[in-house]
Amino acid sequence: MNTISPDVTIRILVAEEGSPAPSDVYVICHGMGGTSAGDRFELLGLSLRELDAGSTVVLIDWSPLSQSKLFGFPNPRVVANRIPVVSDAGYQALKNLNVVPENMTFIGESFGNNVNSRISEKFGSSSLVLAFNPANPLGGGGSLDLTRSSRKACSFHTRSCFDSIQAIAHHDALMTMSGDVSMADQHTWGVQWLRERVERQETHWLTLNLNLPVAHPDYFNLVVDPSGVIDKTPQPRIVPNSTPDESQFAERNQEGSEYPQQGSLTEMAAILSR
Repeated sequence: MNTISPDVTIRILVAEEGSPAPSDVYVICHGMGGTSAGDRFELLGLSLRELDAGSTVVLIDWSPLSQSKLFGFPNPRVVANRIPVVSDAGYQALKNLNVVPENMTFIGESFGNNVNSRISEKFGSSSLVLAFNPANPLGGGGSLDLTRSSRKACSFHTRSCFDSIQAIAHHDALMTMSGDVSMADQHTWGVQWLRERVERQETHWLTLNLNLPVAHPDYFNLVVDPSGVIDKTPQPRIVPNSTPDESQFAERNQEGSEYPQQGSLTEMAAILSR
């Protein structure tokens, strides 16, 4: 574990600072709400290490900075303003590992994609980027352009109101889920989905060694189901009458969650982690 500031910690699953550059480096970054031992981010990292024994997995843990509240509600705009500080710290830590930018794959969730995008750009935009559940720009993080900050990027979106629906990468995919799934669960689905692909040794999702269509600004031209099956039937980015059903938020509130019973989209988009 390498603490590079009081609020940013780099957890490294293998290499130590100053060691020879590994062949593959996977950089995982969480979003708002933080990370903890044994959660989906660490489990993904362990699965990557098992799949690629010669690799180094780096988990950027900025949990203290990824949490803020205003009048009892999570405040994503304050958290978004901290992203530059986190990305600067992460970049310096990776430099200390003697990484080769072309060997790095950045994997992010929500605001973690904003952090990763900045780091990748600092390394010359020559890394691979996998962006899961990129944050709705209304949350304060703004619109991403991963085509500028990577050599190749694919973003993975759901119908959650917390997800961006913009075309932000060279390729993008709409992720479908089975059953009636809450907005929050959809928004945290991507990292778990990737771990399942890794555990099934479906390495083409890590390398993007696929015949992927170029992202289109008006529709998703790639759809992936929970088991990784691809459908190239175009799907609209905006679905009419797809606003969240407030009853599900009230129901989650009664179960003791942090969902506000009422509030603006910005307030709802603040709940970016479980």
